Amino acid sequence: MKRRAALIIVLLVAGLVGFWAWRTFFPDPKKIIKRDLTNLATLLSFAPNEGQLAKVGNANKAAAYFTQDIEIIIDVTGFGRATLSGRDDLFQRLLGARAQLTTLKVEFLDIKVALAPNKEAAEVDMTAKANVPGDRDFQFQELKLLMKKVDGRWLIRRVETVKTFS
Repeated sequence: MKRRAALIIVLLVAGLVGFWAWRTFFPDPKKIIKRDLTNLATLLSFAPNEGQLAKVGNANKAAAYFTQDIEIIIDVTGFGRATLSGRDDLFQRLLGARAQLTTLKVEFLDIKVALAPNKEAAEVDMTAKANVPGDRDFQFQELKLLMKKVDGRWLIRRVETVKTFS
């Protein structure tokens, strides 16, 4: 009877270790995408004391979350419509924002990921929350992202604003 109980405990522990190993080494793509977007928001954010090398480095790291042929279409009430194409253009705009603003805090909220059947592409709906210096209120913007898996990494291929009723 003791052997049977010991065997059950050993099998249970082995099953738990196997489950943990599977989740650790083969995480769900949705979790990877959410984690990457959270990391991107951190890279897009900056404090007033960010040094020049850190500005360039963080802008470059942030740009690396996008495909070379990234297309961003922003249409925000009060600011107008802006389009940018390509990772180099994005990198220059990220540097420009760091030069113009003293600080910026970005968060991505309500991230909803829908994977394509082949699990090589995804559509993401989320809310971007930004705190810009001089504004007492936070800025919120609904976004739709198209992502694709490139060399094992999830990269953003397209970003567009979503018009909401306000």
